[in-house]
Order: sequence, then C-alpha cells, then structure tokens
Amino acid sequence: MKLRYCCSLTTTPDFSKITNLEELNLEGCVNLVSVHPLVVMLKRLVVLKLPGCLKVDHLPEALGRIKSLMELHVDKTAITELPSFVTSLINLESLSIGGQGRIQPRWWTAITAPFSLLKQVPESIGGLSSLHKLNLEGNNFTILPGSLSQLSDLDTLRVDGCKKLEVLPELPLSVWSVHASDCASLREMLGSSKRHFYINFKNCPKLFNNDTIDSEGSISKTQESSYFDIGYHGNSMPEWFTNRSTENHLNIELPSDWCYDKNFWGDDKKFRGYATCVVFKCTKPHKLKGCFVKNFDGASLTTIHYFPNLTSDYLKDVVIGILESYMIWLHYNRDTLGWKEAKNFVKFCFEYDNECVEVKECGVRLIRDEDIKQKADLSMLQGLPTPTQHGGVLRLDGVFWSW
Repeated sequence: MKLRYCCSLTTTPDFSKITNLEELNLEGCVNLVSVHPLVVMLKRLVVLKLPGCLKVDHLPEALGRIKSLMELHVDKTAITELPSFVTSLINLESLSIGGQGRIQPRWWTAITAPFSLLKQVPESIGGLSSLHKLNLEGNNFTILPGSLSQLSDLDTLRVDGCKKLEVLPELPLSVWSVHASDCASLREMLGSSKRHFYINFKNCPKLFNNDTIDSEGSISKTQESSYFDIGYHGNSMPEWFTNRSTENHLNIELPSDWCYDKNFWGDDKKFRGYATCVVFKCTKPHKLKGCFVKNFDGASLTTIHYFPNLTSDYLKDVVIGILESYMIWLHYNRDTLGWKEAKNFVKFCFEYDNECVEVKECGVRLIRDEDIKQKADLSMLQGLPTPTQHGGVLRLDGVFWSW
C-alpha cells in the first residue's frame, strides 16, 4: 500500500482489514502523528516506510512482534531515540534513521546513524552481538549505555561532533579505533585508553588538562610501556631534563658509574631508558624528522624515533601547533638493547628536512633505577604548559591520541 505524500493523513489506516499487507509506504505524510499499535496485526509486513513524516516522534513497541519485517525506514522524522525493539526483529535487514544512514541489527556488522538528533541510545544495543562498527556522529545524547561493553566484536566507534556527550563508557577490548573529535562537553573516558590503538579527541577542551597528561607521563607509567611521545603547542622545556642545548643536538657524557646492567654491588645504577625533549617552530608545515641516537664513534645505538604524526595514516589529518609558533616534542624510550655498546659519550640529534624548522632548545635525561624509585617526585612532563586547542598528539606504545 502506497500512501506517499498524503498531506491530509493524520492517522494510519484500519489495519484489521488489510492484515495481508506486505508493504506500507507513508513517505512524506507530513501531518501523520503516529503509527497505531494495531500495526502488530500485519503479520506479513515486510517493508514499512515513514521517511519525511515530520510529526512522528516514536514507534509502537508492538512493531517488535512483526517477525516478517525486513525494512524499516524512519529517517527525517521526529524520532530522537534508537528504537529499543530492533533487537527483536530477527529478519530485519535495513533500518534507516536520520540523514541517509542505515542501522543494522543483531547479526549485522555496522550501525550508521549520524546526525539523526538522537537523544538516547538504548541499553538494548548491547544485544547486537555481531556489531563491528558503530557510527553515531553528530547526535544529541549526553551519555552512551554501559552495554556497549558487551559488544565483543566492536572495533570502531565514531561519536565525532556529539557536542553534548559527557562521558565515554568502558568499551570492549576489541575496540581499536575511537573517533571522538569536536565533543565539546566530553570530560571523561572510562576504562584504560591503552586498550585501544587509535583515539582522536581533537577539540575536546574539557577532556585534556595538565593533570591528565601528567599522569600518563610519570616515570612509573612509562616503565609499563616501550615508548611514549607527546607533541603539542608550547615553548618551554621541563627542568627535569638535566642535559640541555640551544642547538639541535647535544652530547651526553656517560657517568663514571655507568652500567648497562646492575653492577657488581647490585645498586640502583642500572640503565632503564632515556627521555628527550625539543622545542621548535616551523615556517611551513613541519618537516621535523625525528631523533637519532649515536655512540661516540658514530654507530647508531637505536633506530630513528620519528615525530609521532609522521608515522601513521591515522594521523595524516592531525594538525599540531600553528605555523610560526613554538611546539614541544617529548619522547621517552625503553629500548636499551643497542646501548650495550655505549661508552664515553652518546650523541642525540634532532634532524629535519629543510630550513623551515627552527630549534629553540633540546634536552636529554638518562633514566636509571634510582630515578624509578623516586617516581613520586619525578615526572617528565612536570613544568609543561597546559595543552591548548591548537592540536596535539599523544602516543603510548602503539596507542595514538590526538586532540
């Protein structure tokens, strides 16, 4: 039955006389207010279309009992909640809501409902056990249900532009990509960020502050990781860095009690890693390559450590800092294998492609067991300026954060 663009229609027809109906198309019925619960009488209904029914703000729960339903189209309506009964529609193949997106139930792999003015996502979404991708960009909800943690196959979550979202719930271990840029109200992410490979928090001013990042940068935290990077707008280097230079390189004299491993007396001199910091600015999109570490004879001690936004396609659109403005790159590395050959002095060099980069200062600190024991008093990020909205990136092992 096709009743498209019947502007005089305010209520659905008498379903008791059309129980064999397989398709009901009410597209563009702008004065239709609701769908009567007796729609459950349509036991053979396969397709229900309501796009453009601007006054329809909900669907009857009885729809969940129509097992034959395969397509449900309610985009461009006043519906602001994802229908909770969708997990009951065992044959549903297509559900469109808001914009052009189609969301898919239990055995499907993706839900796409961007910019559909959703104010609430129901707890029942946790029943979509085969869901891999969830796109809820640009919606109006303030929270997401805790049942997201039950989506054991979910790998990608997109909530970019959800300006009212305040908290991200704990996500399943399967999630490796979280896109949450432009979430102006976002203040907290529950669960460990290290569980996910890529996280984009660009333009989330309430989420990042000095305390948050400082906790990520404590020596005790970094000892759990192989490497750590942070790069963002700023023009000063923490006093924690004991070796400094106003050029792009410096030599570090190894201490007289230097030892790669514990010495004969077993004291706290064992080498545990090193941290570097450089303050620089660019006149063009930056070409800072990374940091080279070489032994006194020129032999490389480690592989080159690249500036974090040059190493991954995930960060190709991330803009860090602003031209003609100073930036900070801080790097910590626990890869000490090549340091077995270190002797006399070690050279650190920050290299770049051309003259568009100006280095203000750089610093290095070697980290030993005694530093780890003083973790309560030491943080490699102590003294850094508060992150700004000019962009930045945080990398902890393989996990990327950008803002």
